[in-house]
Amino acid sequence: MNCETALQLIDAFMDSELDPSTSLEVSTHISACPACKQALESRQALSKAIKLAAAFAPAPAALRGQIRHKIQPRPHFRYGIAAFGMAAVVAACFGFATWKKNSDLRRDQDQVISDVMAHYQASESSAHIVDIRSKECGSLKNWFNSKVNWSPKVYRLFSQPFTMVGGRVDLVGNQAAPVIVYRSGNSNVDVFVTPSVDVKPRNVDAQGLHVRSWSDSGHDYYAVSNGSPAEINAVQSALKVCR
Repeated sequence: MNCETALQLIDAFMDSELDPSTSLEVSTHISACPACKQALESRQALSKAIKLAAAFAPAPAALRGQIRHKIQPRPHFRYGIAAFGMAAVVAACFGFATWKKNSDLRRDQDQVISDVMAHYQASESSAHIVDIRSKECGSLKNWFNSKVNWSPKVYRLFSQPFTMVGGRVDLVGNQAAPVIVYRSGNSNVDVFVTPSVDVKPRNVDAQGLHVRSWSDSGHDYYAVSNGSPAEINAVQSALKVCR
């Protein structure tokens, strides 16, 4: 792959829109090309700045009340067969909604896993592993709290050979996600934290990376590493809340 092709694909690479084979080609080229690596870092910095600077304000209570009133279901049928038919329709809709929700969650989780793998590859290629270097949980907590509009938990690993390196913030699933970076031997282990949508535990091994995801205490966790499967499997059991 040459620079012209890589630069044409770099935005799609950032957004995890490429197939695994093309994504790996772009990542391999970027890791060996200083100019393309700089282009990727510039785009990542701009994307992150826009996301973190985006204004957010909750809807006023009066507006929320009006919306609830507008969407409140009202009965249209009162008797016998009509009521039975309505119940059947409601049951069918509920079943479809449940199926669709599960399908959407699975698709969303697939996208998040693709995102965290792309971010891991990009950070390793650019050698921009962390935005802040710190082994102190309190310092990382305070830094994360200044970057995202929710309160992430910071974990430390008590088991050897893991050591905390620091943290950064990446865009995952269209939202800012804290990333806690640990070091084990010659490999980095990135742990992405997002508000929980109750993801199901997943093990993904692809493109030379290992991803483990799980939910705990209102947060979803995605651990990524290019080390051994045994190493990434040890991360989940080694994590403990930093207090």
